[in-house]
Amino acid sequence: TVSVLYWVGRGARSLPRLPSRAFSAGFTYIAGRSTVVTAASHMSGEPPSAPVAAAVSDDAVAIAAAKAANASQVGVAQEHAVWGFLNAATAALVDYGPYIVAAACVAFAAVRFWRHRRLQKALALAKRTPRDYDAVVIGASIAGPAMSIQLARQGRRVLVLEDSLERPDRIVGELIQPGGLAALRKMGLEDCARSVGVPCSGYVSQFDGEWVQLPYEDGIDGVSFHFGDFVMQLRKRMLAFNDSAEAKSTGGHITVVEANATDLITEATNTIVTGVKYRLKDADKSVRTAMCHLVCLCDGGYSKFRPTKKRITPHSYFVGVILKGLKMPFETRGHVMLCRNGPVLSYRLDQDEVRILVDLPCRDKTAPPPEKLRTWLRDEIMPQLPEDYRRCLAVELERAKTTKGVIRSHPHFHFTPMFPRLRGIVGIGDSANQRHPLTGAGMTCALRDAYYLAENLKDVPYFGDQEKVHTRLLSFLRSRPDYSSVPNLLSWALHGVFRGRYELKKACFAYFKLGGECVSVPMAFLSAVNTSVGLLLYHYVRVAVLGAMIVFTDGGEHSVFAVAKGLLNPARWVTALKLLFDAFVIFTPLVWVEFAAVGRVVDTTGYGK
Repeated sequence: TVSVLYWVGRGARSLPRLPSRAFSAGFTYIAGRSTVVTAASHMSGEPPSAPVAAAVSDDAVAIAAAKAANASQVGVAQEHAVWGFLNAATAALVDYGPYIVAAACVAFAAVRFWRHRRLQKALALAKRTPRDYDAVVIGASIAGPAMSIQLARQGRRVLVLEDSLERPDRIVGELIQPGGLAALRKMGLEDCARSVGVPCSGYVSQFDGEWVQLPYEDGIDGVSFHFGDFVMQLRKRMLAFNDSAEAKSTGGHITVVEANATDLITEATNTIVTGVKYRLKDADKSVRTAMCHLVCLCDGGYSKFRPTKKRITPHSYFVGVILKGLKMPFETRGHVMLCRNGPVLSYRLDQDEVRILVDLPCRDKTAPPPEKLRTWLRDEIMPQLPEDYRRCLAVELERAKTTKGVIRSHPHFHFTPMFPRLRGIVGIGDSANQRHPLTGAGMTCALRDAYYLAENLKDVPYFGDQEKVHTRLLSFLRSRPDYSSVPNLLSWALHGVFRGRYELKKACFAYFKLGGECVSVPMAFLSAVNTSVGLLLYHYVRVAVLGAMIVFTDGGEHSVFAVAKGLLNPARWVTALKLLFDAFVIFTPLVWVEFAAVGRVVDTTGYGK
């Protein structure tokens, strides 16, 4: 930056130089008898043509005349004062620019040298620290069991810390996309999902009472299930690993402890993580330590080890209700209904239960109480749903008066991908960053993280080699956007469009109705099969342009005559420009949040806590 300013200054220096002395003018008012004194000096140093001095007592007209006489001269003085300041600043930059650049280079080299010495000391201290495990995995929900199994297959000793090993119960994470199933298949865990789930062959979308089919590609499908059932299947495979033939052949071992990880342990320079403190669930709540070479965070969006002090508030909430005995309009499909308040998502959990998730535009730290949610669902959401949905939802809302847990909510957080400040620690899944659960891509990204991180570490024979492990972790973190950026951008962009103005929803629905690649490519993004950010942006722009055309033609035929007629309507211009502006405002911040992380180009570790 300093170098660029220096060369800009040299270019400006070649222009005709303005004198540094500029006009000066001032008004002095004396209470009782106001005296206006103005003094000015020309650029050449000559005195002003006619000094103006007016002495008035209570004559406002004289004061106004004096000000008018000097207005033009004062304006010129102010203009030259600005040019004089810019000229002085340019001269200072040219004169002292090389010294500034040299000082910046010296400071940069000093920081690099200090960091190198600090890291060398930290590595020496870390090597002398005895380790109990090769890796500690914090969290045993989705990514945790998969990650621990993959590491154990490489012959690692793994400790898994989970706050509660009982069956979890959540209202999100109940549908896994084909991309997630492919990751499970690579890890040999696909049966964990299919054994407890219902096949899902795509989606259908409803808008203004009309439905459009959004199928997956031929030969692929997803699975929907109760979140707790899937987690327990993964944990079952994790707990059974030690007795498997793989454990005997590789020497890997998984130790699972029901405990709450409380703090990270580092060496003396606070640069490299060497272990974890955790509190057991026993009667005396004893605190223990586990020394390890690598800590893998799989504890989700609520992770307390995220490397930031910034408070993250919810972006929005999903309000969830289980509908029993509902016959969906299109079985084996996820249903997305575009209501006035936002999207309503539903999918089958088993043969008798259907989950319905309603978007709640609330950014408070806590969601409204169940009673307020019940009233909101009854008055605002239920009238917009199909008849069968209204009937089943009315039964559940009536039951919610006397039964707790019928209506539940879940917050969503949006933050940049996290890069660790300490060596020896890495976050995957929601602990690194989150995407909106509208598209069901959370588990897909978490399982892919577990697979690709394990693949990056596969060729490291000994985790005690901190430099090699750190290099592989950086490689994983910087390649992660290749498969996670499109699901992240798509989920938040769709949520913004479905919550946006009526014209945006109509444009998106009309785009789906065109069929062909207007359905197959977006569904390839949704199923996490296609990961091209450029192609995603291309289709997003097409949706926005289609929305503008619909505005100009008033929803009619997209002929040249109809568009030309709409272009003559100023009101339609205003609506179309608002639509395009909203589309820009929705997508641009998402790109910034997704790709603006400094850790993509700079190693953020090694500076301590």
